[in-house]
Amino acid sequence: MSAQKKHLLLFAKRPVPGEVKSRLANSIGEYAAAQIYSQLLFRNIGEISNLRKIDRWVLSSKKSDEPWFYNKIKTLGWQTSYQSEGDIGDRMLEALTRFSKQGASTIVVGSDIADLSFKDIEHAFDFLEGRNTCVLGPSDDGGYWLIGFNSVVPSVFDDIPWSTMFVLKHTLEKIKETKLKLKMLPVRTDIDDIHDLTNFLLSG
Repeated sequence: MSAQKKHLLLFAKRPVPGEVKSRLANSIGEYAAAQIYSQLLFRNIGEISNLRKIDRWVLSSKKSDEPWFYNKIKTLGWQTSYQSEGDIGDRMLEALTRFSKQGASTIVVGSDIADLSFKDIEHAFDFLEGRNTCVLGPSDDGGYWLIGFNSVVPSVFDDIPWSTMFVLKHTLEKIKETKLKLKMLPVRTDIDDIHDLTNFLLSG
């Protein structure tokens, strides 16, 4: 991999009962849902920590939670910042734009993926060394767990029905319109409700 600047941005929430995984909490309770999210979050932080020569950032959903994250991960080689306002599309676009200045390859990753592999992300950065490229990691709920660019294209985030099973479909249509070269990563499991959790546990 080249010495070009590379940024990995992990979108995260502080695992507070009642503030994370509301659909899962409807089935197993707020405390248990927060515990599961915490396990996913720190499992993925540990997995991504295997990456080398990459700037790793946790972007907290609340600015006030940034110090909490910093205290948890400061010894692991991570840095912290926070997400902007708006829906998930607005926040991803702002973060990608902020960090991808001067041609840096920049990837946003979700924190609640049960089977994320750092090798997937390594392959994604390798692909982004090419010009006019985009990488997507599809999730099994019709969305995606990763998106990255070497030069962000804002139109990819226009008019996407966020939090629906059609996110990936519409995003792929937008990417096709831009004529970007696209790399698709393996499908991974996003844990949002009891069915996701049960299916994942049974598959293991």
